[in-house]
Amino acid sequence: MKRVAIVFQNVIQWYALRPLVKLLSEKKIPVDILIYNPAQANDDYHSIAEDTIKTIKKDGFNVKDWPTNKEYHLGLAPYSDMISFKCKYRLGYCYGAVTTKPHFTLQPAHKMNFHGMMVHDTYTAELFSVYGRTYIVPYLYLESIKHRKISDKPVVLYLPTYNEPSVPLTAAALSELKNDYYIITKGHHGTDHLQEEQSKKNILKEIADENYDSNQYIKPLFEKADVVLSDNSGATVDALYAKIPVVIATKAISPSFNGIEAVQQSLIDDGVIPYVSNINASNLKATINRALTKKQQDIQATASDKLFPIKTGGAEAWYKIIKLYIDEEIDQNYCKLHDYYISEWQKLKSDNLQIKPLQNEILALKTELDFYKKSRAHQAIDKVLSKRHQKQNKN
Repeated sequence: MKRVAIVFQNVIQWYALRPLVKLLSEKKIPVDILIYNPAQANDDYHSIAEDTIKTIKKDGFNVKDWPTNKEYHLGLAPYSDMISFKCKYRLGYCYGAVTTKPHFTLQPAHKMNFHGMMVHDTYTAELFSVYGRTYIVPYLYLESIKHRKISDKPVVLYLPTYNEPSVPLTAAALSELKNDYYIITKGHHGTDHLQEEQSKKNILKEIADENYDSNQYIKPLFEKADVVLSDNSGATVDALYAKIPVVIATKAISPSFNGIEAVQQSLIDDGVIPYVSNINASNLKATINRALTKKQQDIQATASDKLFPIKTGGAEAWYKIIKLYIDEEIDQNYCKLHDYYISEWQKLKSDNLQIKPLQNEILALKTELDFYKKSRAHQAIDKVLSKRHQKQNKN
């Protein structure tokens, strides 16, 4: 029986693919659920892994031990270095808008090993096609969003990412706007578990009418929101997908990678998402109110349909792609050439690792030689050799 392995690292990834795992189970496709938790990770990341395991088990699924000698027909993961086990085919999956942090997510090492990648938007599909085939599929955890009115005031759902320095500024501005908005906050799993993020975790609790941790399923919160407020998080593009008004508040947009800008920068430049960099209560209120206008909502709705052309089909749309690999209905010559290309790249990488110490050694010797050339001993010897050379020429 052809077995499939799906790798998860956090709860968000699990929620993103949970409907697919259920469907594969219903179709009697053998699936092993694996948790990526590298040995070198610190206790904070182990905590994220443990949280993910608890959530998966609570949903009625078992988590397998990390395979050593087992070989799979197909492996799925968000990043290719998460597949360290043997498998014939490798598929990458997106669990949000990956190009919000291009310097990290567009690195060749993270994507090039995949035979194919399942993405949500045309922007990412075009970029990742450099590494392999891309398939546009719907967000499984943002289907059929139905707005629910819970307050007479506009409901602001604040979803900051971790390692975001603008959180204290945005939180301070929101605290001044408590009379204007009903505020819901939800922490990122990094904020919940990483020690350096604990102060932000407390800030999010203090400013909120409702506060949730990273284990909270996002769909019910999206249904409460009148506007989503975020920063360099994929939540900005998630909101665009769901056609919920969205605002970006951060001092700086994620840096580009090799000249390729973050998707949120493109959306800001095109006037799709209102953006505030000078964060204070007055500027934030003006930007939120702009996002709530019909004119801005129409602009975002048009951009949503263009960026996300496939929003229907659910888990079945994902299954059709996976079935191509299970049934081996993909071009085998393409796979052979792709694997050869990866093999050649790995050889070059290995050769480079062997050359590196020699390069360092040459550099160290060159430094010693330069130091010697500047020394008095070298200058004295140079004078002696110069005189000897002159004497030999006279003779």
